[in-house]
Amino acid sequence: SGLGQHCASRRRATRRPPLGSAWSARRAMSDFSVDFTKSYARRRPDEPRSHYSSRLKFINALIKGEGDKISDERIEVMSHCYSNVKFLSNVYKDEIMDMLRKYDPELPM
Repeated sequence: SGLGQHCASRRRATRRPPLGSAWSARRAMSDFSVDFTKSYARRRPDEPRSHYSSRLKFINALIKGEGDKISDERIEVMSHCYSNVKFLSNVYKDEIMDMLRKYDPELPM
């Protein structure tokens, strides 16, 4: 009946979207500071999606922490250093490693 359809549509309208939905993705993106028009945010052709995702999270933390004190060029360099440390076990000078760990404490010591 018409009343049954009205109640069903009302239930659908008031239900919360499930976790992992586009709504929750948009909400998570509101906390994201990465400018995807910048070269540092581009995925390298040889970069696995999982590595790119980790690098973007690092870039976001770096931008939030350093703000206007860091140039786009430095963001790009630091993000590639981050990938090299995280995925290739590279090691850099202490000042670089300290900054990388500041924004991803799970990096190895």
